[in-house]
Amino acid sequence: MSKIRSKVPALLEGKTFSLDDTAYSEKEVYNKETLRSPKREEIWKGRSDRGRRFSFVKPKYVHQTIGASSIEDVKLPHNVELEEWLANHTVEAFNQLVALYGTLCDHCTEDTCPTMCAGAGFRYAWRDGVYYRKATELPAPDYIVTLFEWAEAKLTDPKLFPTKSGAKFHPDILKELKQILKRLFRVYAHLYHSHFTEVRKENMAAALNSCFKYFILFSVVEFNLIRVEELEPMKDLLMAWKL
Repeated sequence: MSKIRSKVPALLEGKTFSLDDTAYSEKEVYNKETLRSPKREEIWKGRSDRGRRFSFVKPKYVHQTIGASSIEDVKLPHNVELEEWLANHTVEAFNQLVALYGTLCDHCTEDTCPTMCAGAGFRYAWRDGVYYRKATELPAPDYIVTLFEWAEAKLTDPKLFPTKSGAKFHPDILKELKQILKRLFRVYAHLYHSHFTEVRKENMAAALNSCFKYFILFSVVEFNLIRVEELEPMKDLLMAWKL
């Protein structure tokens, strides 16, 4: 078992609950048009699911949730700055996912998950430009904890996410948030595809669905922060939810 997995408890402390990575253009402009989600059903229409019916899409599990997630929960209030709202919800999404993974990480080992994948055809390599300058395949637990450490460093960097009242967010804040959310999505995809058996045994389907639905409502449905091609591994569940 990789030593890096021992860092999960430290990441959980205080929490309430590749593809070769391609950077987004720094010239992207965030406006009302970019908030509009594409019609994913139209893009996915006609694509073969290769005859698969994943267990997490079965009616018995697909609608299990804790409480009711609503798009109203993530809509931007009139009196809140967009950057602050996006940053706060990204932190909340991160905290929820770290807590979820903390309950399942004993099932995600180098032996059970030698690669970071989300079903057949979706394998992810890690690159951060510092410790991994080239896209490097890692065992799933190493990839995930490395991702969590990277994301936590980003989210607690005052140069990117200022904590002082009136301070301006970094000009690249949108690009950074998209990159964080894209990678967090991959952890959800891995949990569903590689560990849903354990999720069922631990009676965590409702918790996983609730957190993932909130994540999708925020990052995809309302603010369109993850590109549709990245969502492909989870298209069956998203279509079952009519999202």
